[in-house]
Amino acid sequence: MGKKSFDQRRSGFHDGLAWNARAISHHCCDRRAAAHLVNISFIFGMVVMPLTYYPILRTATDRNIMGKHVNSKVVSFLGMIFLALITAAAAAAIPVMILTHGGQP
Repeated sequence: MGKKSFDQRRSGFHDGLAWNARAISHHCCDRRAAAHLVNISFIFGMVVMPLTYYPILRTATDRNIMGKHVNSKVVSFLGMIFLALITAAAAAAIPVMILTHGGQP
């Protein structure tokens, strides 16, 4: 039987993804449930965003790591303002989701 080629392994991986998608769609066959799942994942993605943005911003201002490509003071300041906006939106995401009942009318 020999070793599988890269294309055969990749095909098996994508087949597995397709089967998982089918299983999830059968489990969540209600469109409202699927939309609710998307809303929940979007909210939690928003909550985590400042935790991923801050290390990138911090690295971009480090001259030892970035060398001549380091951010200027103005760009760093604008990045900190953007981080503050993202953090405010992340802090408001879960309370807004609770107050609006997940976007339900």
